[in-house]
Amino acid sequence: MRKNKTEKNVIDQILKLSLEREKCIKEASNKPIRKDYGSNRVSSELHPHSLVMQIKEIKVESPTTKSFVLATESDFPNFLPGQYVTIDVLVDGLIYNRAFTISSSPSRILQNEIEITVKRTEHGLISNYFFYQVNVGDYFTVHGPFGNFTYQSLRDEKHVLALASGSGIIPFRAMAHTICDGICEIDLTILYEVPHENEILFHEELDELCKKNNHIHVVYVLREEVKEGYQKNNISKELILRYQKEHMSYFVCGSKDFYSSMNVILKELKIANKYIRHDFYNECEIPTNEETYELRILTGGKEKIVFGRGNETILQTLEREGIAHKKRCGVGVCGFCRSKLLSGSVLTNDKYLRAADKKYHYIHPCASYPISNLKIRLPK
Repeated sequence: MRKNKTEKNVIDQILKLSLEREKCIKEASNKPIRKDYGSNRVSSELHPHSLVMQIKEIKVESPTTKSFVLATESDFPNFLPGQYVTIDVLVDGLIYNRAFTISSSPSRILQNEIEITVKRTEHGLISNYFFYQVNVGDYFTVHGPFGNFTYQSLRDEKHVLALASGSGIIPFRAMAHTICDGICEIDLTILYEVPHENEILFHEELDELCKKNNHIHVVYVLREEVKEGYQKNNISKELILRYQKEHMSYFVCGSKDFYSSMNVILKELKIANKYIRHDFYNECEIPTNEETYELRILTGGKEKIVFGRGNETILQTLEREGIAHKKRCGVGVCGFCRSKLLSGSVLTNDKYLRAADKKYHYIHPCASYPISNLKIRLPK
């Protein structure tokens, strides 16, 4: 009897809910759902998809490195040190999109400006363009900010050991300025490795930041030069142990070889992965295969046939052929360019692909090289 009474109560509650639901549906407005809610408008204003920014200043940091101050008449979105923007660059009639780490403090957005630092590489199309052809007054479309290579107080320890080589100092320069500006209350120790003293970026600036704030420390390491006041050879396990604290987070930024050597050392020191942060980088080795392959590209309801080489990414082929595509990070991390591989095979590091992507043949064109003829559907 008691069981039947309980069941009856449950049925009565379900019927009551059904009646109330039907009443709400009948009384509801039949007007279309609004697309301009106040919260959406505020979100769009605070986090615009893109901004037109102008080059305000260009500073030479080294024989191969320049910093560019970009300014906008609009409000630049809030960002954290370590994040990046992507910039549309028009070269020889083709639009390229490249990612650049923001090298300035978030406090600079009070002047509606940010700073990026670009290191020129021998065969870098866009880095050479910035280095030799960009002038004060030029305009660019800037997207972002993006990225997770940031300090998070709920996740990371108050003591941070930053391991940097070459231009890998860029995000840590932003972090050091953020500490000096009173935005971030952490202790930052930077071990900064370069081949020679004249290749140290922001040398005087970093020294000045250390003088201003005792929570910032920089140790310079010269790989190919011996000079008083500098550590020699490279960042070693012994050097890391010298500056290690009991509770510490480790941020790593530099070349691919530098990542590999630091990962080995941190593993030997038994540092748990949860305390290690890496900036994004392409882990896939660039193949030497120069064979040409046919790429059938499905986009916008049409099929285009182009030809790409085995030693250039699919995304590089698309850029060269002027085919519109989605892109952010350029190294296979963000998944923005995720595309369906309908046929053929590619060489790629699938570390950042989800299990479902692997099963259903999705790839990141920015980090994938053709090793056969391909058929690909680009994202809408």
